[in-house]
Amino acid sequence: MASRAPLSRVPRWAPRRLQLAASCASGLVRRISARLDPPAAGAEAAAFAAPALAKLAAAMGVAQHHDAVSGTAKQHVTDDYAFRISAGLAAVAPEFHNMLAVAIQKQPVASTTVAASAATASATATATTSSTATAATTATTATATTAAAVSAPTMSQCPLLNVSACPATESLLSGQALAMLVYNPLAWARTEHVRLPVSSSAAGGLRVIDAASGLPVPSAIMPAPEPRAPLAGPATTQLAFSVSVPPLSVSTFFIEAFKLDDGAGEAGASGAPEGLAELAEAVVYVSGESGGGGGDEFVLEAPAAAAGARTDDDGRAPMSIVFDAATGAMSLRTTTAAATSSPNFGAAAPGGGGVVVTANVSIAWYRSHEGGDGFSPSGAYVFRPAAGLGAEVLTPTGAPLLLRSAVVSEARQSYGAWASLTTRLWAGEAHAEVEWTVGPIPVEADGVGKEVIVRYSTGLNTEGTWATDANGRDMQRRHRDHRDDWTLNVSEPVAGNYVPCGSVATLTGDPRAALHVLPDRSQGVASIQDGQLEAMVGRAGD
Repeated sequence: MASRAPLSRVPRWAPRRLQLAASCASGLVRRISARLDPPAAGAEAAAFAAPALAKLAAAMGVAQHHDAVSGTAKQHVTDDYAFRISAGLAAVAPEFHNMLAVAIQKQPVASTTVAASAATASATATATTSSTATAATTATTATATTAAAVSAPTMSQCPLLNVSACPATESLLSGQALAMLVYNPLAWARTEHVRLPVSSSAAGGLRVIDAASGLPVPSAIMPAPEPRAPLAGPATTQLAFSVSVPPLSVSTFFIEAFKLDDGAGEAGASGAPEGLAELAEAVVYVSGESGGGGGDEFVLEAPAAAAGARTDDDGRAPMSIVFDAATGAMSLRTTTAAATSSPNFGAAAPGGGGVVVTANVSIAWYRSHEGGDGFSPSGAYVFRPAAGLGAEVLTPTGAPLLLRSAVVSEARQSYGAWASLTTRLWAGEAHAEVEWTVGPIPVEADGVGKEVIVRYSTGLNTEGTWATDANGRDMQRRHRDHRDDWTLNVSEPVAGNYVPCGSVATLTGDPRAALHVLPDRSQGVASIQDGQLEAMVGRAGD
């Protein structure tokens, strides 16, 4: 699980799509059957989806091979895994959309053409969502009926949202509207965070409406990330907002693009519709200025939760993003609910409000071992950093871009042309969302292979231990340079301590605080130094 991090996201995301489609098909069999003319048996009503589901199921079965899910396959084999899964997803999407359309219709209606977008999360170091968001325009071009002879809208997805590409939302113009459907298959309510690329010409007049209440949803307009990914769409702005979805339901949210007159182009301006998306404020970072912290740091606070909005209720304070004024290093800071300080990692918060905990976030890389010592070099099948060399931490290039709104605070830090970190603090959340972008990893210029990691460094006194989940079930305690069943000869102090992480990795060490990292894909993780947790995010040989 240390190799090919981009592919390792797919075996988690694609089965979710398969399970959602199968669940939706099962739950709608009776409703579909009742709408057919003449009424059909339940099995016949659902039969139209079976071939599509089987194609994706077969592709995912192949992807469970240990060389696929772990990434230890050569490039042409990896490409084949990705191709099979992509074909399976393409086959499932139309049938899933048909079933979803039936679910939201109380009466048969004329078929319409609808363009849609799946609001999937980027590669982040937080738990991924279990609900599916699908956006759809309200165009009324007639199309053929569905395979089940049920009159329903036709929808499409935007699987490249992680590189800020979605034709449906990017083509939204002033004077038009778009509907986003959010399907929550879980038995509990969910709050999901959505980011959609939108045209800069329409960005000034956008508004999000909750169809259930008819009220505006707080939203913000932010610039699209830089540098642009090769597959990124033309939009240079993003619409960000959060949605609350009841259990086992489909919710609708309308995105409206108003054509504003001159002078009414901002939320709150005279003549502007109520509830327009807020234009995120660019916070100027100046080295040596406090920005709300001490004289040697700059602090970006999380936005305050709106009245009545969902908030974490376990006593944790919202996080802050802190930049060292001298080095530009980025850290996350929060205050625990404990009322006393810990000598291991933090000081008591002012007023005795808990322990201040700080986690530095950085990107670093190990030099790949070239072999020549009678053992295999680092490559597709073996992760083996060069002996005696620690990870080289990348230095931030330029000042970070800091964005602040009532919906989300965001910090973007670049590390040259091939690596960046984006950290988001959403209103009402006590955790941070960390998104890394790595690649293409440069190896031609210096001829040095690179094993790239994201590292979280705290002051926790972990005593050589950390924990990871056991395939999403129980937590497995890990002990550096140690095996319970035999005496370990430590010949690879870095690679020998990497272990698989499917859902969560945890640093502990103090009874009142811990660091939890919830990746959106299976990754190799390790704690090479006390108080540190690192995850492999990219590898490239020389």
